[in-house]
Amino acid sequence: MEMASIIHQYYNAFMIMYADTALPGHLKAMNAICSCRTPDSG
Repeated sequence: MEMASIIHQYYNAFMIMYADTALPGHLKAMNAICSCRTPDSG
């Protein structure tokens, strides 16, 4: 299983629980992992 698929699966639940306390760097890393190896990242 790939990390990106786990993030895609649980992203909404994560944001519901931790949106107020999640660090900007963590959200940036999650977004980078999700966009890795996609046409968006080249």
